[in-house]
Amino acid sequence: MNPKKKKSNESLGGHLRMSSAMLGAGPGALLDLPKDAVLVASLEHWGNPLKPQADFGRFTEISDPRLQGYVQRALDADGNVRLFQVAPADEDELDTQKNGLRAWSFPEWFVTREATDPKRSGEHQRSRYLVPRQRLNAKRRYELDAVEAKGKRRLLEAEVVPVRFVRACPQGHIEDIDWNRYAHPDRKPCNVPGALRLEERGTSGDIAEVFARCVACDAEQSLVRASDLNSAGGYGALGRCRGVELWKGRSRGGPCNDEHGKATAARLLVRSATNAWFPASLSAITVPTAEATRSELRRLVDTFWNEGLKAIWQLAAVELMRGGIDKIRDAFADYTDEALFAEVMKKRADDEAAAAKAASKKSNEPVGPKVAEVEAFFAVDKLAGEDAPGSEFYAERWPAPRRWTPSGGAFLDRVVAVHRLREVRALTGFTRFEAPVLDLEGDLDLTIGVRPAALASHKQWVPAVENFGEGLFFALDRERVAAWRARPAVQGRVEVLRRGFELWKDEKRVPAGRFFGEEFILLHSLSHLLITALSLECGYPSSSIRERIYSFPAEERYGLLLYTSSPDAEGTLGGLVATGRELERHLDRALELGRLCSNDPVCAHHAPDSVSGELRLQGAACHGCLLISETSCERQNTWLDRALVVPTVQASGAAFFAEWR
Repeated sequence: MNPKKKKSNESLGGHLRMSSAMLGAGPGALLDLPKDAVLVASLEHWGNPLKPQADFGRFTEISDPRLQGYVQRALDADGNVRLFQVAPADEDELDTQKNGLRAWSFPEWFVTREATDPKRSGEHQRSRYLVPRQRLNAKRRYELDAVEAKGKRRLLEAEVVPVRFVRACPQGHIEDIDWNRYAHPDRKPCNVPGALRLEERGTSGDIAEVFARCVACDAEQSLVRASDLNSAGGYGALGRCRGVELWKGRSRGGPCNDEHGKATAARLLVRSATNAWFPASLSAITVPTAEATRSELRRLVDTFWNEGLKAIWQLAAVELMRGGIDKIRDAFADYTDEALFAEVMKKRADDEAAAAKAASKKSNEPVGPKVAEVEAFFAVDKLAGEDAPGSEFYAERWPAPRRWTPSGGAFLDRVVAVHRLREVRALTGFTRFEAPVLDLEGDLDLTIGVRPAALASHKQWVPAVENFGEGLFFALDRERVAAWRARPAVQGRVEVLRRGFELWKDEKRVPAGRFFGEEFILLHSLSHLLITALSLECGYPSSSIRERIYSFPAEERYGLLLYTSSPDAEGTLGGLVATGRELERHLDRALELGRLCSNDPVCAHHAPDSVSGELRLQGAACHGCLLISETSCERQNTWLDRALVVPTVQASGAAFFAEWR
């Protein structure tokens, strides 16, 4: 979005970090620039990474066969979907076609910044001119009526800003509101030029006090009607969504129906609101394959795969690469060209098989990015991977904390310090109003009625980022989990949470939603308590620590990975891993934080199944105890209840750590 040379009517609109463009403000996102508001264009307008000669050096392919398979399945693509990271533009050679990201000016309606209609404005009412783009002059200003001043006639020009209201739907479609039609709810629009006003009445700033008005015929309608859906028809004053995909450069839409085949209602959207764009992304932690743990040659091939080995397709290329890249020549000095070539081809075949398995829709076994990860963590005996530059995984098993309890048994089964990890995150789509969520296996959960919008007209590639960091994994003892789950107090508490979930399904109209289970809620609540406790000493703020919850009751595996990662470094300083050596002390602090909340007894007595209540997916959880930054949480701060972790002032028998002393 930062071209230097102008082409046609395109110009430099502003600057944007590429990491933000990929996962924070990708295709379909709404951005406010210094002089305009824009809608980020779809991937076909970013360039073509499949033709390196056209965009040399701008795109870097990221290799992760497992994640590619999951992305292929999420997009329902027929072939392999490739992952590319976009390099930042060179400030010295900015060019629209080579370095800039195209964005469309949106919306096409404006309101005057300061100028108001003197006949309709007063102490408690501000009436601003509402005008389309075509009525602005070359300076992008609105010309008011001519006035006489000292015998001279001149035009008054008013600065304008993009109107902050548009119409959209949860599936990503978006377009301008037809303001002429909206201001005339019960009559035919008069279409008098310059007659529309956006009026703010009162002092509260509430949307019920914002009106679209036509001064030519005195018709008006409050914007609150745009947000209220008619219970009979299911639509508000904005009518049905027309399925317009403006980010693809299309002004015409198509059918927009929900999973039941019913037309989707258009909803009022505030452009700058946090619910205007949510990324639908998939991520995977790179874990060593079984072959890599058995073969030193395969481990080396994995390490140097992105350093040039993935370009080898013929035996003759091996000799050329040895001669041209010193670190590859030194690393494989003990292996013949034939052995290296055979291992490269074997890895390529294994990667294709892994991607095909991940993309398969026919398997009845649990699939998703988290399945292979939890298997890898449970497979760590002493050491796994290598602690060396370029290594994507290095983990070490440490003794789990042992606490004496009257009932006997351990709380934790294993602790794994992940000194080096690699996370790849791929953008697969986006939503509006409702954030997409992941299921237990780490795939996008489509049962909640939110389908991500497509990033492009093709399914050949998606943006991705590659992060390196460290983490701490630990698992709960399966025998203690089974005994805890069987307690009557736990079953009673879970029934309350389940009733809240059923009410949430009815309110959201998602009958296919799945209850995640008490084990997930326990792990998730414990994760938030630990993130808060660890951030006090590990050197990272809580917003930089992310979580991955592994809850698989069928396999009796219950684990939690807390990790931090960044795209600009291989590994971090080790502060998070170091906390694992004193995990028992940090658990003490985390559990103490959960026993009493500053909002108790209100927080502890919150009932998600209350008829008049809110927060259906939360038990005893609030900003005083469990809620953390949403950049850290994989569930948007839902599915939380500290009563399943520690005793509270309202419930004590359901706590997993009740005997932790």
